[in-house]
Amino acid sequence: MQSRITKMQAAESCVFLPFTYTNYVVYLDILSVVCKKGKLMKILQLMGTLDRGGVESMIANLIQHGLKTDICLEIPDKGMMEDELEKYGCRVYHLTRRSTSMRKHHKELADIAKNYDIVHIHAQNAFLALIEVKVLKKAGVKKVIVHSHNTRDWRSGMLGNFLHKAARPFLKDSCIRAACSTEAGEWMFGTDNVHLIPLPIDTEKFRFDPEKRKKIRDEFDDDEKKILLHVGNFRKAKNHIFLIHLIDALEKRYPGKYVLYLVGSGPLYHEIKKEALKLPVQFLGSIDNVPDIMSSADMFLLPSFNEGLPTVALEAQASGLPCLLSDHITKECEITDLIRFEEITDMSGLENIYPWIHDCNWKAKNGRNREEYADEVEMTNGINAVLMRFHRLYKRIDA
Repeated sequence: MQSRITKMQAAESCVFLPFTYTNYVVYLDILSVVCKKGKLMKILQLMGTLDRGGVESMIANLIQHGLKTDICLEIPDKGMMEDELEKYGCRVYHLTRRSTSMRKHHKELADIAKNYDIVHIHAQNAFLALIEVKVLKKAGVKKVIVHSHNTRDWRSGMLGNFLHKAARPFLKDSCIRAACSTEAGEWMFGTDNVHLIPLPIDTEKFRFDPEKRKKIRDEFDDDEKKILLHVGNFRKAKNHIFLIHLIDALEKRYPGKYVLYLVGSGPLYHEIKKEALKLPVQFLGSIDNVPDIMSSADMFLLPSFNEGLPTVALEAQASGLPCLLSDHITKECEITDLIRFEEITDMSGLENIYPWIHDCNWKAKNGRNREEYADEVEMTNGINAVLMRFHRLYKRIDA
């Protein structure tokens, strides 16, 4: 049953003035989208997992700062962030895996989604997204948004990529199009005519903290070393093997001067750990104190083969951390002067590893304090600014 509130309660909670759309007066606040009839629009996020990836962090940040939404996961596994988000009133559903039963997966989705006004799909593949759009429309969902977060579906082979490209023209005209970057929009829909939604960053959480920097460096006995940091799931697209080659080369050239911190988990975790035996690498796993680790670090590395717009690169900039990124990553993540791009020319990265070695000694030379960068990132990617973008996307219930 939909929650009912009075028009006065709605108005009192608003940050913005009400505006008129057709026969309704719609109020936008940081909590909910409300119409004149006194009903909250019920919103459902359709996502892959609730671990600590970029999409999950984005939705979690918005929920923790007021977005009223529920979540439907496309797998039966419980996510790492699930218990925390349920404390904010977010209900989390689980679906049978597609690989177990596509029919059951779609029936469960339809049964859940029919109770919602808006379903916001966070997708990587146009073909799978198109099927879900059709299921949702048939279930009576008034508005379906497909949100692209990447420039490649790393899970798909030749058939998957063929189906993706074949589905793009149909998907483009069957949903509301959103993307984290122009390139991600072009990948998913074959057009850059999309709603661009910046990634929200809790800039105060990631603001540089010299005390936490000292604490972490003392804890790992790395105070005299230059700490290189990577945060990301251990999967092929993130190119961890390149980082292992890089720290190996740095250790040979500058013995004892560098250490690599790797934050995250994933299917390639143990394989990469074997490759790093006897090298100065700290495997930190999936942790809750990433902002503290960023304060402790001296440089952030992201040699990915493909990304949409990586949240973690924005978080690193909020921490005032110089960032060295692969040239496969969109330039739209360059929101401060802390970013430098380098080529990745082959799968192993060995062919062009020396420019990266040289750039590991690069420092921003503007003389600014690291603490100042959080304010700069807040202007474009602060949580309240992104909440406004989400509500503008949600407001037209008949679109």
